[in-house]
Amino acid sequence: MDLFRGTVPVIVAVVDSGVALDHPDLTLSLNINTRELNDPLGVDDDGNGYVDDFAGYDFYSVDSLASDENGHGTLVASLIAAGQNNRIGGVGICPTARIMPLRAFDQFGQAGVPKFARVSDVVQAYEYARQNGARIVNCSFGGSSFSSTELLTLRGLSSAGVLVVAAAGNGGIDGRGDNNDLTPQYPASYDVENLIAVAAQDRSGSLAGFSNYGPTRVHLAAPGTQIFGADVNRRVIYSESFNSGASGWTVNSAPGNLSPFPWRLASVSGNGFLADRLGGSLLYEPFTNTYAQSPLLNFSGVVGARLTFDAGYALADDFLLIEISFNGVDWFFCDYRYGSSVNDETVQVDIAELDGLSGYFRFRLLTNGSNHGGGVVIDNVSVSAVTIFDPANPKYKYSDGTSFAAPLVAGVAALVMSQRPDLTTSV
Repeated sequence: MDLFRGTVPVIVAVVDSGVALDHPDLTLSLNINTRELNDPLGVDDDGNGYVDDFAGYDFYSVDSLASDENGHGTLVASLIAAGQNNRIGGVGICPTARIMPLRAFDQFGQAGVPKFARVSDVVQAYEYARQNGARIVNCSFGGSSFSSTELLTLRGLSSAGVLVVAAAGNGGIDGRGDNNDLTPQYPASYDVENLIAVAAQDRSGSLAGFSNYGPTRVHLAAPGTQIFGADVNRRVIYSESFNSGASGWTVNSAPGNLSPFPWRLASVSGNGFLADRLGGSLLYEPFTNTYAQSPLLNFSGVVGARLTFDAGYALADDFLLIEISFNGVDWFFCDYRYGSSVNDETVQVDIAELDGLSGYFRFRLLTNGSNHGGGVVIDNVSVSAVTIFDPANPKYKYSDGTSFAAPLVAGVAALVMSQRPDLTTSV
């Protein structure tokens, strides 16, 4: 039997967290909109309503660069169309396919409610794919919320001859797969004739324990455990354990503070941490508005800046605010914590607004006049980001999930379409 790798390039839209556009296993697999490569920048050269969309579009951040800050979309894209004969990584199912990156998720693989994309972003991505030549749309995401708008848009893709391949889903919090006929997972469970819902098989060929299933709403299964593919290059660009002091950090009071106690560097058995009154029988003061501010950090040449820290807190009705600043004067809210942590909690915060710039982050304790708690401790602070790839050291990883079974099916569909573009998308 001859090995068929595809002839006529088929455009596959990947609606996901974006794609690492500079990954050496994917750079030649991107669908390039050559009409938008013309100068000047900032002009919609092809008149499709999107400025400078030379390689897909970012509907989450609303800009032309659909870079991946998570890694999920990059792995999905590589399974479909990673390059061949380049002596790195692996080969996609259809290496002649052309990937159209359409970002709808943030760096944590979510948007709005955790595990869900904003329907408006996803619907816009579907429409973009239809209007700009995609024959297949890969959807390695899902949730339990039905959307009539999304359903109508998928039916529009069907009318346009666009195939949709969707992950069946990975079950609930118990780690076991659910029956999509009884507990629908969307978009996999929409009743549209152009949609293939894909479950995951384990290495033995059996249904993976985490995979959703369903005689009606799930159509087939593909390998979904220990799947190897491309990844983004995330590295730590700043870290502080406070064990040897707090170099460059500033503690101070914000307007309205009435507490005499500032944040301070504390330690237990030689292990340092930042603390505001957590310890012993002391409670923090009413109308506290104090902060601990990081040194100035340089975020040039990175995307997807992420702040990670360990926190213990007893806050009653009050708040620990996480804020960023470009100048150390004007501060912008990013995230918060309230209530109490049973144990130390590892917190991750998206601070990608600082990408490409310089800036600060800070922790601010803001309290009211009553019902106080013990305070806050912060430790093991780090900032990481996705950096420009070193072509000699591309990143790869193994992952499990129906998210990675679906693109294998999308790749096979691209092979079939490459050979038989006349076939319909009805399933």
